[in-house]
Formats: sequence, structure tokens, C-alpha cells
Amino acid sequence: MESKTVIQNRYRLERRLGHEAGGATGTVYLATDLQLEEKVAVKLLKPVFASDRDLIRDLREVFGEIAAIKHSSIVRYRDFIVSGDHLAIVTDYFDGLTLEDVLTKRGQLPFELAKDYMLQLCAAMQVAHTHGVGHYDLTRRNIMIGEKGDLVLCDLGISRRLKDWLLHSPAGKRVTGIDRASLVEYLPAEQQVSKPVYRITCDIYAAGILLHEMQTGKFPDLSAQARRLAKQPEKQAMSGKQLAQLVKPAPDIGNYIVKKALSPKPWQRWENFTIMSYALEGKIQARSAPLEGRGSLVAPIRNKLMKRRMVGFLIVGLLLLGAIWGIVKLISLIPTDMTGPREALSDYLSEKVKHDKMAEAAPKKPKPPKLNPGLHFAKARELIAERKLDAAEKEIQTGLAQKGDAAVGSELLRLVEKHRTIASFLTEAKLHIKNGQFVQAGVLLDQVIKMDPKNLEAPVLRSEVDRRLSVIALLKRAREAFDRKAFTTPEAESAYHFVQEALKVDPGNKEALAILADLVKTYIGPADRFFDAGDFGKALFYYRKVLLIDNNNAHALKRAKLARVRYNAERAKPKPTPEGASVPATGSVATVDTNR
Repeated sequence: MESKTVIQNRYRLERRLGHEAGGATGTVYLATDLQLEEKVAVKLLKPVFASDRDLIRDLREVFGEIAAIKHSSIVRYRDFIVSGDHLAIVTDYFDGLTLEDVLTKRGQLPFELAKDYMLQLCAAMQVAHTHGVGHYDLTRRNIMIGEKGDLVLCDLGISRRLKDWLLHSPAGKRVTGIDRASLVEYLPAEQQVSKPVYRITCDIYAAGILLHEMQTGKFPDLSAQARRLAKQPEKQAMSGKQLAQLVKPAPDIGNYIVKKALSPKPWQRWENFTIMSYALEGKIQARSAPLEGRGSLVAPIRNKLMKRRMVGFLIVGLLLLGAIWGIVKLISLIPTDMTGPREALSDYLSEKVKHDKMAEAAPKKPKPPKLNPGLHFAKARELIAERKLDAAEKEIQTGLAQKGDAAVGSELLRLVEKHRTIASFLTEAKLHIKNGQFVQAGVLLDQVIKMDPKNLEAPVLRSEVDRRLSVIALLKRAREAFDRKAFTTPEAESAYHFVQEALKVDPGNKEALAILADLVKTYIGPADRFFDAGDFGKALFYYRKVLLIDNNNAHALKRAKLARVRYNAERAKPKPTPEGASVPATGSVATVDTNR
């Protein structure tokens, strides 16, 4: 697509960013947002993606989740455009170099600089994972570095889904001209299958490769043994000696952090980015948490099974002890004095009856309430529909505490967060409307309508914004027409027309009334000059213009009456006639109807 092209009547493409040929999924342009007059980045996806409606729906859903994330190290997503055979993603523009460019220029980075970049990356990724969003395509091309050393993540969540579509969908496999090896360059084994697995540990793996590249300037040499270990059964843990053979040494503490991040088994990698950053900063002893055995941060499955068996044996032992205690208790109730069988039996029965009555009279312990997480989730849905978000979140947390479905709970929490974002956008939009910032309010309201098409308040506010913007546009045209030539009648009449249209939309608008007052001054000036000069016809014309705008203007009313009388008197005077011309009969002099 050529530069200077305008998309959706809003985004004007200025120039191409990055490689001239573009990436595997699309091309990024520097563009101008014509509404907000800001620089933005527009990624035009390849037309082949627009053929899959399921993919578009998935991308739109992911876009909504990412747009809700606000962090200084994550580029802000602004708009998702679907127009015919074209898809586009609009984000903030970040002026800087990709990590790939930095490594190409500098090669190996000092450990302290690499550590600073990694800590920024860890903080951003931990925020994204907290929102339930993963990157899954962390590469040196998707990381930007600013002049001050600030790091920003790009293509969060979107890029990986596009590449997986190219790798695994029937239509994607038919696409030619793509280096497919580069699509899986940073992926662990569990992501390189027909049904890829998206986990936090996938991003940990890619981060380990990036740290190794920053320290050595080279892509890690993953040996054949590493690929063989990746195919071992999941119950088999990898030894530290085996791990040491996976990656060539890197300097300082980063060596161990890279090794652990690149473990072929997901459970042997860092548990999350916070723990990985703690290890980088030295807040935890990285080597005190070996990759195998009971000291692992994420225990191997074998140890988990052993713990479960121990718990099972303990429960069975407690049940056996309880049964033995019950038998002993029953034996103790049998009378030992059998000399008088009938008396002993009678005493036993009476004692048993007495014991039963005492047991019935004793206060019963209340039964614990039955756990029903589904009921709490259903209640949460009702509260979300009523926009009682705090109460809904409490119900969701209660359902999760009662061992409810974690996927359902997470989905409901995301829904609560979405509606909180919508409420925040509506509040900001109302504040913008109050302050007269209608363009900014319109952008926020459009986001709300996209996120929640059933929202009733946003369309009403959007209509109000459009009404105010139309009034502003009309008054701007009126003022421009008025200022071009204040004393030219056609320009003034054009201004009057625009003001009247604005007053139809917004009666009582102060700016419109001020322009009318200026128009009155514009007309009454020449009217007075013509009146004083004795040109009562022209004076009457301008006074009528004044009265059309302000029919209660006392000065114009008074002078218009005098001008009409004097104008008719002048018209009634007989004109001198040439010699030989006939003079009209008396009383036949025409007068002007000044009421027209």
C-alpha cells in the first residue's frame, strides 16, 4: 500500500517502518491520526488473513484483552480495523531501535545492561500474565529500545496467533514466500506442534534465549542432546549435568538463569517472571533451587505422586484407628456382671435408653454449608449484568475458594475487569464532554461501543458528542465567513445562516448568540452611516437586517420607522420631466411598499 493513503478516513500512512519487505505477517507504517493529530504505528496485515472469519474473531477478542493493559513497557493498542480484504492494527508509535538492530550494531552487551533490559522485560511480562495475556512470540524483532534505554514490547499476543495460523491452518500452509523456519525460532517444543500449548513457561523459554543473545551476541546452541531430552517422558526429571550440556556458557549469574529458562521440560523452568527477576537481582539464591529433586521451584510430577500416596496412606491409617476406637467403645458398654442375667440385661437396656435420650437432648452441631461454587458464579453473572462489579468479584472469589472451575472464574474476572474499563472510559468521556474536549470523548465512547455493543449509555453520549461537534463546526464556519469581510453582505448572510443552523441544534448557545451580536454591529454601522448621509433606502435595508436578527432592538426600530417615512416622502416627490413630456395626473405618484 502506498504512503499518504488514508485508512478509515482517519489514519494517513506516512512511510514504511523496519524492513522494506515487511515481516511474515504484515508491514508496519508510521501514520498520522487525523482526528487526534498524533503519530501512530499502523500494521497492515497480509490480505490472506482476512479470509478466515474465525481468525478475525479470535484476533478481535485478543485485541480487547490487550487494549485493557496499561504499562510503560507495553505498547498501547488503539484500534483494530477490518475493511474488506484488509486488516490493520493501530498502536502508539515508539521511536527507537529493535533489539535486533541493537545486537547487530553492538554485538555482545555488558551484563549490567542486559540485566537492566531483562528486568524491564520481566516486569512488563508479569503484568501481562496477571491480566491473563501472554506474548508467546518474544523475539529480538518484537522488542524496541529507546534512546534512554527504555524497553517496550510490541506485537503482544497478536503476532503468535498469526504465525500459528500460517504454520498449522490449511489455508496458511498454502501461503508461499515465507521463511517458515523463522516462525518457530524462539519456540519451545510444546509450541511447535499442530495444537500449540500457550503457557507462561513458553514466554520464559523465549526470554532465556533473549538473555543469552544479549550476553553473547549469538543465538544459543541448542545441542542434539537437548532435543533428545525434550522427548523424554514427562515423569523423568533432567539432571544438572544434563542441563549443563544444553547451552554454551554465558557470563556471570545469567548463565544459570538461561540454563533454567531453556529447560526442555516446562515444569523445570522459572515459575514466573517475578521469580526470574528476583534471581537476576540476587534477591533469591538461584543455585539454591536445583532443577531436580525436592528443592525445585516447580516440583517434578514424580515427587507430586509420592506426596499424594503419602497423604492417602495417612487417611487410611486414621480411618483404621477410628474403627478400632469405635469397637473398644462398644465393648466398654457391655456389663461385666453376668451373675444375674436378667437384672444385668435390664440394667443394660435402661442404661442404653438413658444414654440415647441424653444423646438426643444434647445440642447438635450445625452442619457445614454445602459447597456450591456454580451458584456463586451464576450470582456473579447477575451482578455483572447489573454492573455491581465489586459484589460480583466477591462472588467469583468465593466460588474459586470453593474449588470452582478456574477457567470459568478467570473468564468472569476478565469480564469484571472489562466492565470496569468500560466504566472508566465512560467516566473519562463525561469529563471530556464537560470540559469541551469532544474529540477525545468520541474516541473513548467508540472504544466502549466496540467493547460492549449492548451498552445503552455510550450511544446516547456519542449522539451528544456528535451534536456538540456539529455545533462547533457550524459556528467555526460562521466565524470564518464573518471574519473574511465583516462588512460584505453576502459573507455576513452566510454567517447568519450557519448560526441559525447551530441554534436549531443547540438553542441558547452562547457563542452563537455572540456571533449574532457581532452581526448586529456589522449591519447597524453602515445603516447609521447611510441614514446620516440621507440614503434612506439603503439605511432601511440594513435596519431590516438588524431587526431580522434582533426584532427588539430599539435603535433599529426607531430609525427604521424614520427611514421608511423619509424614503416614501422622497419617492412621492415629482421628478423633473423633459420638455414635451406629459405630466401624470395629480395623485398618481407611486409610493414604495416599505413593508416588503
